[in-house]
Amino acid sequence: DGGKTWGDQVYPLPKDTWRVWPTLIRKLRDGRLVLLAGCWRRGEMTKGSAGPRILRKMMFVSADKGRTWDKPIELLTPEEGVCEESDFAELPNGDLFWVHRSELYPDQMTELPPGAARSGSKPPESNWYSVRNQSIVRKKGGTFVPEKPTPAPFPHSGYPLVLGVSDNVILHLATDGVYWTADVGQTWQRLNLPGTSYYPKGLLLSDAKIIVIGHVGSDDVYGTVDQSIRQQTFQLKVTRAP
Repeated sequence: DGGKTWGDQVYPLPKDTWRVWPTLIRKLRDGRLVLLAGCWRRGEMTKGSAGPRILRKMMFVSADKGRTWDKPIELLTPEEGVCEESDFAELPNGDLFWVHRSELYPDQMTELPPGAARSGSKPPESNWYSVRNQSIVRKKGGTFVPEKPTPAPFPHSGYPLVLGVSDNVILHLATDGVYWTADVGQTWQRLNLPGTSYYPKGLLLSDAKIIVIGHVGSDDVYGTVDQSIRQQTFQLKVTRAP
């Protein structure tokens, strides 16, 4: 009714025992909704050494426009990486191809993963490493079954943006550049395009143009550096050998 009244709050998990940090919601071709969230049990997120190490990367599915949600599907274990930032493209067969920002902590690792970027500050136990993973979540009947994640060849760059631009071409867009794959992430090629602004969001428009919105200023406090919203548009031309 135009915002005059609102329904009751909807909790993907029981609010007495879980906290849910949603960052992505998207509609599938069959009309269902997919929600991605970082979730943790109440009492686990303690101040100090525990930190975000227990933030589980969960996917939820709703068949009734978000009124109710199915049981969560854990996409990565904490040992494989924690974070609430991931994005996906729906494949023609209904499977979901995900790219994940995965944060790892020294007490979870025996060695630094290839291509990992280090962040954090003293004390040393607060340091963390961020990598990119990719995974396929298989559609199985009315639910989804996640496969084990594998490394993706992208450096740390904040929130990943994944766009399916045709039946077999998927883009990964981030501040370091724009990449494409036509074999569901087995190989990636970089396009001759500049990287996006920070934390990009993008759409494939009806005229086949791609529009990406991001911001300048990273996580800086507002007003401390040059900050602005940036728009990037481009169109792909696909060529094939005879």
